[in-house]
Amino acid sequence: YIVVYSFIEGKPIEKDIQTGLIDKQTIISIAQVVKKIHKLTENKNEFNLPILPFINSSKRKSLLHFDLTKNNILKSHNGKINIIDFDDAKYGDSVCDIAILIANLFFSKTYGVDLEGMNEFINEYYSDNFELRKIEEPLIKKYALEWIKYTLDGHEFSASLTESFKVKYKLISDRL
Repeated sequence: YIVVYSFIEGKPIEKDIQTGLIDKQTIISIAQVVKKIHKLTENKNEFNLPILPFINSSKRKSLLHFDLTKNNILKSHNGKINIIDFDDAKYGDSVCDIAILIANLFFSKTYGVDLEGMNEFINEYYSDNFELRKIEEPLIKKYALEWIKYTLDGHEFSASLTESFKVKYKLISDRL
């Protein structure tokens, strides 16, 4: 097999070096792009992706990136957001992607918890569907913790990365 990629202009999103925060406009733009991906693929597994390997009990299903880290979210010089690296993609509960993104972007071993940024993301993602928010928001913690357990189970990471996941788990357990 050969994979041909087109060039996507931009660089991975960055957190402020001193505060560890992502700026508000970037958070809003990320929420809009993730929401668009979920809406375009809602209840359609037309790529025959593997099914989410845990929970999978929500009615709203879509393509899941399943690895939404700051390195897989590119921001161009004009602020446009692109998401790359779908090699871990799955099909399942849309809220799982939201939980993974929140765990990766707003919970940090170095900087702690950015509740304001997390709430900004949630507010924008669910801006046009309050009923869906009422259903899915209480599930975010459950999915984030399950994803961390799944990621750590059977994978060998460096001691530092393993510790980082364990810190995220504790922060999410305590603060979300």
